[in-house]
Amino acid sequence: MKYSAESVVKGLTALNYVFTTSRQQSVGEYSSSDAEWNYNDVPHLSEVHELAKAVQCAVGDKYTTSIVIQKIGPFRFPIIMNIYSLSSSENFYFTTLGPYVLLVKTSWTSENQRTTVVTRYFLGSTKFLKMSHKLVHMVLAKNYRILMEADLPMRHRRGYLRSQKYSFAGDLTGNSFLESLNLHREGVIPPFDQTAVFWQSNINAIAPGTTLVGTDDNSGFRLVRNADHLEIFPRICMHAGASLDYAKFKDGCVLCPWHGKSIAPILKVDLTRDLEIYESNGVKVKLSYPSVFISGLYKS
Repeated sequence: MKYSAESVVKGLTALNYVFTTSRQQSVGEYSSSDAEWNYNDVPHLSEVHELAKAVQCAVGDKYTTSIVIQKIGPFRFPIIMNIYSLSSSENFYFTTLGPYVLLVKTSWTSENQRTTVVTRYFLGSTKFLKMSHKLVHMVLAKNYRILMEADLPMRHRRGYLRSQKYSFAGDLTGNSFLESLNLHREGVIPPFDQTAVFWQSNINAIAPGTTLVGTDDNSGFRLVRNADHLEIFPRICMHAGASLDYAKFKDGCVLCPWHGKSIAPILKVDLTRDLEIYESNGVKVKLSYPSVFISGLYKS
């Protein structure tokens, strides 16, 4: 059995705790499924949020428990965070902060791909500390703004992909905490009526470093030139939809900025080999000096 925030407040009030509340809200062009995905996505916390790093203790489809190392100013504080899903549109968080009890209820509703997320904080303590609640709520409001600076771009990115007729695996099955740990899952579903990319360039016109071709989805490629070698990377991570246009490199791969997944190049091309053809993952490269031709649609 899972209890609501209001039920827990009632139980603690009977134990002579007093509660105050505050409310935060965000609105964006994305679906309710994107909000659920974001709130139930376990691994992004340590990749995207600079002020919080989490170590998981237990994860299931509808719950997760972790030890979060939260940075506040120059200090770092360990917080045991418990989260469970009450429904596909509501999560409940609970923890303690020293002498305080913090309960958080987050819910979301959508209309025409525009989603409103409301987060309510229930802060509890003994009566002696009630005077300090206002300050704690101010800290919570600031932390909320910091969290949204990282989370909202992720939701808006998926909202943009939806506007291009993309969909996601969790739309029908839901987005579970446990499934979010599977970085090998392809969660992005491209539209059926895509047009393949066809790009041509003089080899000498391809500048060193990155050149972006097509659009920042599976209809585009990130070219990386190093002398006479050209590596072709996707512009989208098919796991959850992150753009890879400015993703960092490590050990010859690009790293997904949302989850840290390593993505190898689709193709490695030797530009000195005339009349050579390379093919992989739906992408074809043909060399016919002095030109290079790239065509296809990326399929991971």
